[in-house]
Amino acid sequence: MNKLNLKNKKGFTLVELLAVIVVLAIIILIAMPSVMSAMDKARRNALITEANEITKIAATAFADDSMGTGLTSKCYSLQALKDGGYLDKNLKDYSGSVSISIDSNTGAVTRKIWLSNGIYKIVTKVGNQDIPSDGANPDALSVEANIYSGSSTSNNCGN
Repeated sequence: MNKLNLKNKKGFTLVELLAVIVVLAIIILIAMPSVMSAMDKARRNALITEANEITKIAATAFADDSMGTGLTSKCYSLQALKDGGYLDKNLKDYSGSVSISIDSNTGAVTRKIWLSNGIYKIVTKVGNQDIPSDGANPDALSVEANIYSGSSTSNNCGN
């Protein structure tokens, strides 16, 4: 009687379970490159967004610091912006600095940023050439063309 009960029990065999595992592994291997590509694109876009926001924050800090002082340029590290109460973001993933300067003759504002998220970096200075803001939005830097692979940036505004 015991042998009859064992044969009537239903379940999966080891071969069936292994087949399911193999099929799932194949599906994961096929999907992995597109998921990784989407994650990489998200990291790049997040850095571009952060760069634009941080330059706006630095411009606000510069306006506060230069009011009535005749100050024409200043460099801000991300930590200095946070310590000054301008930046309330978690900075553990980001490093860099922002330089803001005003041409005393024309009044043109130049913003330069060096920002890294550990995977990509944005450097809005190439040689002695400044990267201009785009025409549609003068507060937004054209950083999309200046994002590079690599984690290190120069945090020195003079470079």
